[in-house]
Amino acid sequence: ALLTYGCINLSIMALMKTLDLFAKERGVVLREQMRSSYSSLEYLLAKVFAEMPLDASFALIFASVLKKLTGLRSSMGTLMKTYCLMTISSVSLGFAIGSIASTAETAMALGVPVLVILMVVGVINPSGVNTDEAPNLVMEWIKLFSPIKWAIEALVTAEFRGMTFEKDRDFWGNLKELPRMGGLAMVRDGDEVLDAL
Repeated sequence: ALLTYGCINLSIMALMKTLDLFAKERGVVLREQMRSSYSSLEYLLAKVFAEMPLDASFALIFASVLKKLTGLRSSMGTLMKTYCLMTISSVSLGFAIGSIASTAETAMALGVPVLVILMVVGVINPSGVNTDEAPNLVMEWIKLFSPIKWAIEALVTAEFRGMTFEKDRDFWGNLKELPRMGGLAMVRDGDEVLDAL
C-alpha cells in the first residue's frame, strides 16, 4: 500500500502541475507561433528540458526520504529510478492532455478523469486475480498505458522478489498472527506474495 500511495501521489502532483502550467502558457505559445518564433517541437523540447529536472528531482527526494523513513528492502537506486520514470511519464501525459485543451480549466477537467482511470486499472488487486474469468480486453489495453501500473509492478517486484519471512513459526503461530497481519500471516516468502498478485 505504501508503494502504491507513493506512485499515485507523485502521478497526481506531476500531472496537475503540468496541466496547469502548460494550459496557461498556451495563448502565449500560439501567439509566438503565429509570428514564427519557434515550432511546436522546439517549444515542447524546451519545455521538457526546463521542467523535467524539477519533476525528476522531486521524485528523487521523495524516494530517498521514503527509503530512509520506512527501511524498504528495495535498493535506493531502484526506488529513485522507478519513481523518476513514473513522474516523467505523468508529466508527458500532462503535456498530451494540455495540448488538446484550450484552457487550464478544460485541461484539469480532462486530466482528472484520465488519471482516475489510470489509477483504477493500475492498482494491484490485493485479493489476487480470478483466473476463472476471461479478462476484459478494453481494461487490459488501458492497463498497458498506465504509468501507475508499471511503477507499482516494478516496485512490488523489487521489494518482494527473494524475500524470506520468519521460518520458525509453526502453523498455530501463523494463525495467532492472522488477525494482525491478515492473509500475509500464512505466506512463507516474497515470491509467494508475487504469485498471488
